[in-house]
Amino acid sequence: MSDMRKMISVLAATSALSFISFLEINAIAFGQPSSDQYSATVLNVDGNQYVIRFKINGEGSIQNINVDKNSKSLVVMLAPNHGNGTLSMQLTRNIIDARDENKADTNYIASVDGTPQTPRELEKSDTARTISVSFPKDARQIMISGTYVVPEFETIAAFAAVTAGMIAVLTIKKSGGPKGM
Repeated sequence: MSDMRKMISVLAATSALSFISFLEINAIAFGQPSSDQYSATVLNVDGNQYVIRFKINGEGSIQNINVDKNSKSLVVMLAPNHGNGTLSMQLTRNIIDARDENKADTNYIASVDGTPQTPRELEKSDTARTISVSFPKDARQIMISGTYVVPEFETIAAFAAVTAGMIAVLTIKKSGGPKGM
């Protein structure tokens, strides 16, 4: 079952990436300026794949994107660049989000090479938020932090622990208690 889920996840990410590439090729064919196009990359987290859409205006390119679960952040590593730029990312809420306890949107926190930045929110919907972060010449890392980042295992782990405890109690009760007591 686990292998089947992984295969479906890979196929879904591959299909989504292929569809995105198809749209980008068609946008180029119909004369849409290249600065308005989003590229896509696949983020691999614990065997699951998620599509991240981004664009860079100005200098720079992305080497990779990773998740830092402890800080609930996406870490974007930039290739060495020779000028200023702006990274825009479409952040789907199932990958990263920033909300308060009432589920109201809050601001993402960003840093460029450890220096705090205020990201600009360009768009938002029920499923995604698009932000932009400016970066200077020779920037190497952009960190975008929220209140949630995929995967959140704390809830699942707590549920699993409670379930395992309940099964143990029921098993002990059904068997008449521990032997030798």
